[in-house]
Amino acid sequence: MIAGDGGDDVLRLATGADVDFTHNRFWLPADGCAVAFDYRVVQASGAGDELRVIMRDVEAAVDEVVETITFDAAAGWVVDHVAALPAGVLRPLAYRLTFELPAGSAAGAVVHVDNVRINAPPGDCGCPWDLDLDGAVGVTDFLELLAAWGDNPGHPADFTGDGTVGVEDFLMLLANWGACS
Repeated sequence: MIAGDGGDDVLRLATGADVDFTHNRFWLPADGCAVAFDYRVVQASGAGDELRVIMRDVEAAVDEVVETITFDAAAGWVVDHVAALPAGVLRPLAYRLTFELPAGSAAGAVVHVDNVRINAPPGDCGCPWDLDLDGAVGVTDFLELLAAWGDNPGHPADFTGDGTVGVEDFLMLLANWGACS
């Protein structure tokens, strides 16, 4: 449900009414690297409430949780929150973005979401070389890159965006080895 918020319209998710909201179809470009949005918890029902951000391709072949935000109290706006897109989200492809309060874990919770956008270079893309999203570029990221080696358009390990995971992508991964900053 879209609700007014002091002159601005925001997406309002509330359990018992609108438990989830799916954004219209959009095209995720080859260099799309993160979902960015603002959110605030208006009402929490208790410890461990969750807001899930899910990418679903329009063919329903991919249903990938991008991020789960756990909350336990009302709070002000979190502005420009960035959630890196995981390796299972292929690019370029048409998707639907879903914000969900899982039933049962958030009975009585209310969350507002606003300013939803997809980040791509040169914007804030976090650490695109961290393919396993553990906060560092390391061996498991290297193994994911190797598993995707060759003609693989849209794969997150194709850092150059040329449709092939190869030597240039490997060198970029090596150049960013270590903790993400």
